[in-house]
Amino acid sequence: TDIVANLDVAAGSTRVAKTSALLARIRRELAALKGLSANDVAPALNRLAGEFARAAHRFSNDGLAERDAADAASTAARSLLLLTLGGTLGVAALTGWALTRSVVPPLRAASADMARLCQGDAEAAVQGTARRDEIGALCRSMGVFRQTLLDKRRMEAESASLVEARRVRQQALARLAQEFNNDVAVQLDSVGGAVGDLQEIGRA
Repeated sequence: TDIVANLDVAAGSTRVAKTSALLARIRRELAALKGLSANDVAPALNRLAGEFARAAHRFSNDGLAERDAADAASTAARSLLLLTLGGTLGVAALTGWALTRSVVPPLRAASADMARLCQGDAEAAVQGTARRDEIGALCRSMGVFRQTLLDKRRMEAESASLVEARRVRQQALARLAQEFNNDVAVQLDSVGGAVGDLQEIGRA
């Protein structure tokens, strides 16, 4: 009974069909021992001993095969994991490179434009204003600042031009007034001389 129970446990634990069939055959032969004659029991036991030896050998081989299969599955899983990690790292590196190429140069250009504007140089146009991201928004803001600076300079230049024109007109008016005064003084001197001549003539 213990042998049959152990055979049932072994049959339930194996996953190989041939081993299960061998264990089932051994179980049937054990059950058939009760009906054998005394002369047939010894050969049957010898045969069962051989079957048990084959079963033990099969269990050993099955265990090795399962171990090899488990090792192969573990190796495949490890290879897949390494491949996945390598692919992920490759994608991350490529993404970082692409971001660096698309973000760092525009930021450097924007920084250079900002430094130039802070120094008062508004002649060159701000780069990157056509971009549709945060860098483009920053560049457009600098463009507005640049235009404001240019408008201020233009108004200062126009104001200076008006002041200079007013100064020139004032100088011209002052010169004309001086010339007029000089002419009047000459005319008055001439009239005074004529009056004196007339008085002299009248006395004579």
